[in-house]
Amino acid sequence: MPLMAAAVALLLFALVLRSVDLAQLTRSAAALPPQVWLATLAGAFASFGLRAARLWLEWRSRARVDYRSCLRLFLLHNAAVAWLPLRSGEAVYPWWLHRRWQVPLHDAAASLLWLRLQDALVLGALTLACFGPGSIGTSTLLAVLLSLLALTLGARLQSNGLARWDRAMQAASSTQTPAPARAFTRHADRLLQASRASRGGRLAWCCCLANWLIKLAAVAWLLGALAGLPGGDAWRGAIAGEWAAVLPLHGPAGLGPYEAGIWLGATVHDPAGALPWAELTGAALLAHLCWLLAAALGAAGALLLDPLPKTPRPRTLP
Repeated sequence: MPLMAAAVALLLFALVLRSVDLAQLTRSAAALPPQVWLATLAGAFASFGLRAARLWLEWRSRARVDYRSCLRLFLLHNAAVAWLPLRSGEAVYPWWLHRRWQVPLHDAAASLLWLRLQDALVLGALTLACFGPGSIGTSTLLAVLLSLLALTLGARLQSNGLARWDRAMQAASSTQTPAPARAFTRHADRLLQASRASRGGRLAWCCCLANWLIKLAAVAWLLGALAGLPGGDAWRGAIAGEWAAVLPLHGPAGLGPYEAGIWLGATVHDPAGALPWAELTGAALLAHLCWLLAAALGAAGALLLDPLPKTPRPRTLP
């Protein structure tokens, strides 16, 4: 399956390269004013800072870490996810928390799962706002209402489910239960208990929303500048590209699916085919390369300016 996913990703990237005139793409990139590229990179680093703030809000009291450590962790994690195939770079996050902050692996895994769930909920609401029926204002209101309803129902189901789980755990801990079943339920209970921990509260949600708004705006602006896309098409392309990036088809550096996702999102409201495939995929490729460059620069800065500590300080989570 991993080889098939990588093959599909490489096939998509080959189709992108086949349709793009690299010489023309280079001229288009050179023709953009430097401030456009600088503003895009500034947007990328602003989103990085907000993502690091999410980590700091979660771990500042539980692991007693400062914002600088959280920023360094995010920059390295982000670069690994961006450059390694099949999103294998996600393993950096729990590894770092366990080795450097002495966080148990089940708690680190629960934290990573929550971060991705939070991203999916916010990105899903923004997707509904941009792809929903009617005007952008009506779609945004619908997205907010559905998000609030989903969170309310989810909290209610979670409270009922946790109560039932606790009763099941008490029954499974009896000596009559087979040893393998007791071991499985014990590990599952530890993971569930970790998921109950505080994850930053409302401020973390605000940082998540602000991060996505800034990132999508930066990508959409660059797509508009490179391919002359209208604002709505550029936003839809940026959102679709992000959804494509989380698919299991994520090849090396995510090349291929991301560009295809941008093209699909930008052309969903273009039934007449007025948007040229070559220019749009070329703009998507440049936007992707710009974001990869930002991820690499961030990781390099984290390694150069803040070397790894030689001996991690032991910490006990509450």
